[in-house]
Amino acid sequence: MNKKLNKHRKASIKLKRRLVFSLFFGYLALFPAPSTALTMTLENMVTDMQNPHQRLPNGVPDSYDWFRHPIIQQRTPPDGFKAITGWGQVYQNNPGKDVQQKIEIRNFQTYIIDNNFNVQKIQSTDSVTGGIYEPSYINNESTFASIIATPAGSTLAQLVGEHPFQFWPKAGRVNFPNDNPIIGIIVTVEARLLPIEKFKNVPSAPVFILSVGADYWKTTTSAWDEYHSSKGIATGRFKLLTQDWHCYTMTTMTKAPPQLAHTAFAC
Repeated sequence: MNKKLNKHRKASIKLKRRLVFSLFFGYLALFPAPSTALTMTLENMVTDMQNPHQRLPNGVPDSYDWFRHPIIQQRTPPDGFKAITGWGQVYQNNPGKDVQQKIEIRNFQTYIIDNNFNVQKIQSTDSVTGGIYEPSYINNESTFASIIATPAGSTLAQLVGEHPFQFWPKAGRVNFPNDNPIIGIIVTVEARLLPIEKFKNVPSAPVFILSVGADYWKTTTSAWDEYHSSKGIATGRFKLLTQDWHCYTMTTMTKAPPQLAHTAFAC
């Protein structure tokens, strides 16, 4: 009897191990080795900033200046402002859809361009954090966002219905150098939606869009205070999220200088 029980226990243990390995490697299969990083030229970024959004962000008041198209608000830092951060935001385009969608984010970059056309990368990370907000960002209030790091080093976040997910580098804001005047800001990121079988070939599947932007801050630790200590720099073009990696960008340059026009910036 004991021998039979031992055989059953061993078989049960083997089955459990197989299930664990199967789940583990199935999870890893969602995050294969990183593909080659995407790039975009400054010339193409400038063109993107001149086009309307591919889709409109659901729930944003149409009085907001960034509702229909990209907007540049503050090219140069206001007096007394020493810090900066790039950010991204994900909105649902079609309201009322069941959402179980996750977004994967990697290669978040913020660059500055000085008056000598020198380019400096001041933020570069795969690790982002963020929160779930009201579509209007009323009072800047947010709730917890489910965010994890993947085995590939990227960041995975759960999207929540009709509430946008805003994200920024986990390391936080950075001070910008004061050597030369800033004439341009660039923010780039790569993102994709994780495949979900239930939405495969379904016309009514949720549609998500992403844009990136940046803010100036008085210091790296300033608290939000109704925009006294922070000023919006720009909001880039909302573009569709798909299950393929895409590059999302913003620049405050309204014309690409010949020295940089064809420079490929890593996303």
